[in-house]
Amino acid sequence: MAYSAKSQALDMAQHTWDTSRYDITTPSSESLEATYAQPAQHFSFQDTGLAQQTDVDAMSQTAGVFEQQGPSGEWLHSAASITYTRRYIRLWLIVLTLIAVCNTTSLIGLHVSSLHKTDELISGLQSQMDEQASATPLIASRLLELEALFEEQTSRIVELELTLQRYRVDIVSLRNMAALHVNKTAVAALEASVDEQAQDIETLELQAASFVTSSQLDVVTNAMAEQGHQITTLQATSSVHETNISTLASAAAQHASSSRVSVLEAQSQYTVGLLADVSLTVGVPRIVDSNDDTGHHTSLALASNGFPVISYYDETNGDLKVAICENVVCSSPTVQVLDGSGTVGLYSSLALTAQDFPIVGYHDHSNRDVKLVSCLGPTCSSTATRTVDSNGDVGHYLSLALTSESFAVMSYYDWTNSALKLAICTDFSCTAPILRIIDNDGDVGHYTSVAITSDDYPVISYHDVTRTNLKLAVCTDATCFASAIRTVDSAGNVGGFTSLVLTPTGLPVISYDESVNGNLKLVVCGDATCSTSTTRVVDEGGDGWYTSIALASNGYPIISYYHLTNADLKLAVCHDVTCSSASIRVVDSGENVGLYSSLAITPDGYPIMSYCDFDNGDLKLAGGVW
Repeated sequence: MAYSAKSQALDMAQHTWDTSRYDITTPSSESLEATYAQPAQHFSFQDTGLAQQTDVDAMSQTAGVFEQQGPSGEWLHSAASITYTRRYIRLWLIVLTLIAVCNTTSLIGLHVSSLHKTDELISGLQSQMDEQASATPLIASRLLELEALFEEQTSRIVELELTLQRYRVDIVSLRNMAALHVNKTAVAALEASVDEQAQDIETLELQAASFVTSSQLDVVTNAMAEQGHQITTLQATSSVHETNISTLASAAAQHASSSRVSVLEAQSQYTVGLLADVSLTVGVPRIVDSNDDTGHHTSLALASNGFPVISYYDETNGDLKVAICENVVCSSPTVQVLDGSGTVGLYSSLALTAQDFPIVGYHDHSNRDVKLVSCLGPTCSSTATRTVDSNGDVGHYLSLALTSESFAVMSYYDWTNSALKLAICTDFSCTAPILRIIDNDGDVGHYTSVAITSDDYPVISYHDVTRTNLKLAVCTDATCFASAIRTVDSAGNVGGFTSLVLTPTGLPVISYDESVNGNLKLVVCGDATCSTSTTRVVDEGGDGWYTSIALASNGYPIISYYHLTNADLKLAVCHDVTCSSASIRVVDSGENVGLYSSLAITPDGYPIMSYCDFDNGDLKLAGGVW
């Protein structure tokens, strides 16, 4: 029978024989079985593209020879061949391993060299970083110095730009003033021409009056008869007053005391003054305009004939209006709408030129602007309207006064910047106004009131909301390039509803409200900048809203104001220049009257006031004779 290679291996493993000359060890049956059972093996070694492969299929081929030859002495030769082949393979594997190790060592050397170079590069970079780190504080210090220098130069540039802008404005102002002086002769000629035309108009009116129809003559005749009856009545009243005068004169003769005589003489003069205009109803207010809700923000001035002219805001229609009275009591006023474009006319402030042309400054609430309307005649039949300042929400608490050339100057509150501002017009229509920020230290500029000195320097009283003080700004030139600002009163929350007037010597006198105690107060400055002053409580507990001040011919202050507690219009007449005492009188009372009062003094020395009857929505006028 034929023997397989596996059977031969098992049988021969049981024999004992010398194998030392072959330098091999007889395998056990288990190892041989494992050897012949495993498949052909492949060994691969690869390093950087070098590949070596050894095929050991020769082992299987050798086993096949044993299987064909059967059991004989050749088995030993075949076993030795297997052992030799294994040794060859091991040797070859060692060689390949050495080659791989050599290649790996070479690569490691390259990597180590690269690492050394990297370390050197890192060391160089570290040195550079250390050098830069040491230089950084010096650079930072230099940068701070350069930044400080840049800020200083920037601030200087801003200051120079502001100075340049002021110089430009002043140059424009000087040019305008020069042009005005050049045109002065032409203006005088035009005024002369206007006077001639006015005379021609009067001549024509007289000629037209001569052409009266018969029906008109009847009306005139009846009116004359009625006037004759009234004259008879007034003559009777005059007789009564003459009797009173005689009685007072007799009483004066009976009293030797000079003070008593003076009082009686004053009473006699009062009665004579009353007879001078008996058509005026004493102490009875008159409605000037009634239109649902009108008469807000009134401003009163007297024409050269003593007749009132009043600007005011019509709340119903949102219009700026003016009432031009044709007599002292304003029984038949001419009412004109000066501006009806939107909601306009708040904080109206009026003054009259030497020719009695009304000029009104006011707040345009729709556009948040300061506007000025200049009437081109005494009745405002034609006007010129101009926007003076439109930089933000401006024109609150506006006050207007005129220079000696009848150019408008307006103080007002800039709501956007919480600042007191001033607009100085350089011509009649205010085509090129100079705008100044007078005070912006906090929230300042409420309840402004402006007056003009004999040198045309503006003076402004106002309320400092931040500090709850009364303040005064006195400009040092006509364009208010600079001003002296002073806190006049700081006792409590003071300075609301200010009204300013200047004495003939230029000393400011200011009426205002003290809100904490509800007092009407007055300050009389001792010099032009109010470095010294006398402060008075004129009406304790009388509130003092919407104050308006004027000076009598003797320099005694007279103040109209709204009494908040009783909701009526009051008048305070001081007994001396500093108002150490005063007579207080209720002028008009009702549900809610006396708001937005504006006061003037008639040529006869009597106070006259415009104001709002808030409950009935009327514009009213009171005074003239007291």
